[in-house]
Amino acid sequence: MTAPDIVVVGAASRDLRPSDPRGWRLGGGVTYSARLLGQLGMSVGALIGVDSEASEAHELDELRVLGVVTEMVALEQGPVFDNRQTPAQRVQIAYGISDELPPEALPTAWQTACAYL
Repeated sequence: MTAPDIVVVGAASRDLRPSDPRGWRLGGGVTYSARLLGQLGMSVGALIGVDSEASEAHELDELRVLGVVTEMVALEQGPVFDNRQTPAQRVQIAYGISDELPPEALPTAWQTACAYL
């Protein structure tokens, strides 16, 4: 395993969405930044904390199709958000916070990446 140009680290959230058959979609900064960087053609490694439900999300496969190398960290609890649009603003309600990602979960080869997010 070689170091990617950029490594993104974080817990993937489950954003509640009634229109999705699962009732949620995979979200969070790690998910969105890895997707964008992959779409830009960058070499990306994503260290993603996932709870049991999020670990099987199809959005993770979509990242891999973009060339994002993913390393999963199993979490007992991942973040869950309800994002509600009002006429004036978005209101975000947090129903659960994430367990921490241990620093030692970062693959050794990724420690020489050019940038981290």
